Amino acid sequence: MREVLVIKTDDLFPGESGDELKNEQGLLIKWSYVLLRYIMTNSFWYEKKPAETDQSMRQIIVYSVLHTGDFKKFFLYQRNKKGTAEKRLANKWSIGIGGHVELGQDGIACPLAHSVTREVKEEVGLVLPPFSLNPVGLINDISNNVGLVHIGILNFIAINGGGFETSDEIAEGRMMTINEITELASQDKNELEGWTKIVLDFLQNKSQ
Repeated sequence: MREVLVIKTDDLFPGESGDELKNEQGLLIKWSYVLLRYIMTNSFWYEKKPAETDQSMRQIIVYSVLHTGDFKKFFLYQRNKKGTAEKRLANKWSIGIGGHVELGQDGIACPLAHSVTREVKEEVGLVLPPFSLNPVGLINDISNNVGLVHIGILNFIAINGGGFETSDEIAEGRMMTINEITELASQDKNELEGWTKIVLDFLQNKSQ
């Protein structure tokens, strides 16, 4: 039985003010550290399969964006139709690397940070040095059923060059500028996943 780290939706968004945040689509920045504290104190392990459709709880994902040190290029990749574990996101383009925080990592000092190093190594073959998680905000996507059962912790990681060795879950991937990503997304054959749209909107506003 595979168990992942989750938090009850009402524990993440408590009270009347929580109801407003829960129904806010996009990147939650203002209250991110308060919400992250709720995650750290109220999260628990739960079987992954029923959690995938239970909107009374959110599965916790650290969504890491790989970028050059000057923040001019970002790693964008397309999920493989056959290899990806999340079939609802197959063929879509993503700017973030993320996976569930799984049971077995709770003996590590920071299971959230450990899940980042694991996912980055598995997906693109990069070994990250020890680092402290520095969340920018929480991704709250209420526009679809996938988003309603997940909460994303947005994290940025600077890398040097490429040298990616992508997993079978990735059809293709490369470093791209924001303008190049926007141009790619404008083509009918390409579709960005929901969280990527949220992050791209944040990056576009930040660069203005």
